[in-house]
Amino acid sequence: MSWGFGRSSRSGGLGMTTPNDMVRLFEMIVDNKAGSSASCDRMLRILSHQYWDDCILSQVPPSVHAAAKSGALDHCRSDIAVVDSPGGQYVLAIYTKEQKDTSWVHANEGDVAIRKLARMVWGHYNPNHPWRPVEGSLNLLPGG
Repeated sequence: MSWGFGRSSRSGGLGMTTPNDMVRLFEMIVDNKAGSSASCDRMLRILSHQYWDDCILSQVPPSVHAAAKSGALDHCRSDIAVVDSPGGQYVLAIYTKEQKDTSWVHANEGDVAIRKLARMVWGHYNPNHPWRPVEGSLNLLPGG
């Protein structure tokens, strides 16, 4: 397979990557193929303690192990996570682009879309799991 992170392309540019690239990178980290076993372990530990947890991770119970990385610019949002759910491990990458909503609040249309899709994926893998996000939990975050 030939691919690279941060390559310059017609669709992105230097420093740009695709959701598929990020899924593959997360899979390589989980499978200890993104470097040494020690470095992959360290990457997962760092990704498991992210401060920003208001998108994909907000749709996963806090008792479930997950590792994530989010990103944002005025007109786009992105989030990627590997989730060790009771129904099976999954890697999810969601990107938005060309948003009209450039606000930096939790009700930003891109963040809302990411949460909705993440909730659907959680429900797909865990249809009988009773957990739901607590009402008002996003209001406790900075900017909420």
